[in-house]
Amino acid sequence: MTEKTVFVYRLEQPSLEQDRVTGDGLQFRIWRPGIVSYIPPNSPVSYLFLWIMHVLKIFKNRDYAAYSIIEKGRSVCSLVSVPALYKWPFMSPDDLQIKNVFTHKEYRGKGYASRLIQHTLRQTSNPDRVYWYMTDEGNIPSQKLCGKMGFEYMGKYRRKRNKYLLYEGEIVQDK
Repeated sequence: MTEKTVFVYRLEQPSLEQDRVTGDGLQFRIWRPGIVSYIPPNSPVSYLFLWIMHVLKIFKNRDYAAYSIIEKGRSVCSLVSVPALYKWPFMSPDDLQIKNVFTHKEYRGKGYASRLIQHTLRQTSNPDRVYWYMTDEGNIPSQKLCGKMGFEYMGKYRRKRNKYLLYEGEIVQDK
């Protein structure tokens, strides 16, 4: 397995701005796991593992879901919120990770991802919750999005032999 470096960002007490009503024809849609709904839209088959963890109640909170923005019947931006996983020992049971943020090419740079993250934060708001965002070292647009949304850079993790190890940063306590 090749070595991979992941940047880790944290957001505590997000500002929960109301979504602006612009009449732009956008719809927010939410997917939740169910008996016959295993994998979120626009997600790889590997998300079946998350469905199993949700169904078996291994996740300590029930906020595993996928969010998307629909324009003219088409999903133009999507993300998944995932409860704490064993591979990220710094996450508390009620924390959520924002992951798999994707915007179609022709819609990039127009604020869709930040708008969807803001919507997700409002939908999953909890005073004790911390939000986490992990992104690949080379994904500069994702890193800029984190800064724009108020996420704080915490450090780098490096994957070796299917295990993530702290490489650089302030995340030192394991829970």
